[in-house]
Amino acid sequence: MNRRDFLGHAAGWPAVAAAGAQTPGAGPNDAKRESLFAAVQIGPHTVYDEGVDRCLDLLKETVGLNALLVYSHRYQGYGQSRKLSDLATDHGVTPKDPKARRLPLSFVRSHDEYYRNTFLRHPKPDPECEYAGRDILETLAEPCKKRGIQLIVRIQEGYGREPLEAIAGWGAVSSIDAAGRRNLQPCWNHPA
Repeated sequence: MNRRDFLGHAAGWPAVAAAGAQTPGAGPNDAKRESLFAAVQIGPHTVYDEGVDRCLDLLKETVGLNALLVYSHRYQGYGQSRKLSDLATDHGVTPKDPKARRLPLSFVRSHDEYYRNTFLRHPKPDPECEYAGRDILETLAEPCKKRGIQLIVRIQEGYGREPLEAIAGWGAVSSIDAAGRRNLQPCWNHPA
């Protein structure tokens, strides 16, 4: 089963779960229903492409969304190898060809004061990129709150050459293998 078919089948799960939880009076199912985590991870460009309200309403109505995991940084690239036909063609908004886009690596405003004790720095946004200067967290905070959707931030962790070229200081925190060679993956135990 491909991802799109899986999501299509999964779209009905919240309704089934809610129907099963609607028993007369308070019972153990009520607490269980309240604790369900129905989330989607999403790229900020998708929210902007489809429109904030339209995107959130579609997710809320079709999958019973109560949490949105939005990428604040994307150091893995943006699916340039994906075919246009593989993108969300069923959302009612025509997807844009990834090969023809220039998206920023960061969709939030960076606050250098929080990095003053480290040598790592997020790149300054290129003003020529699509959606440059926008902050996805500022964009989504109020609309998510209004719909009862928890907003959770996710950094799309980098690997390979892209973060090495984009993030100042990245090479200094790369892992060293048993033979003493640096590789392109970060060392999660590095104190930087």
